[in-house]
Amino acid sequence: MSDPVIIVGAGPAGLSLACSLARADIPSVVIEKQPLEAIADPAYDGREIALTHRAVELMKQLGLWQRIDEKEIGLIKKAKVQDGVSPYSLDFDHRHNALEALGYLVSNHLIRRAAFADGHRAHVEPQCGGDARLWPDRDIRSHHGLRDPALLAR
Repeated sequence: MSDPVIIVGAGPAGLSLACSLARADIPSVVIEKQPLEAIADPAYDGREIALTHRAVELMKQLGLWQRIDEKEIGLIKKAKVQDGVSPYSLDFDHRHNALEALGYLVSNHLIRRAAFADGHRAHVEPQCGGDARLWPDRDIRSHHGLRDPALLAR
């Protein structure tokens, strides 16, 4: 068995990577400083993530998109790009491309919750609260040459 991929952080990117690796039978371990309860059921934190159509496609392939309530997904229908004080701008409208939306807005905590639920189903078990151990009982610091446990808690 090969050494696992070490993923630092159980946010949307870290958990999604762990889910993707699990589907490819590549072992991984997610290290997170927050307690497991905060990862399993994250609180609303006020952050929204803008997702492209490709990001949504990938989330669907991982089974994450289906875990988010349709009423919680915001549609980005228009966008304006400006440069400083220039009077010119680039204007985008979903109707010009025959799309439902240019992209989507989803709360960070909903993506994290969906990724945790999918990861749990795929047997991804984050090591939380500064615990620096690999499943089942190998110390990640000594196994991977990491010496300072404070590095694992950042």
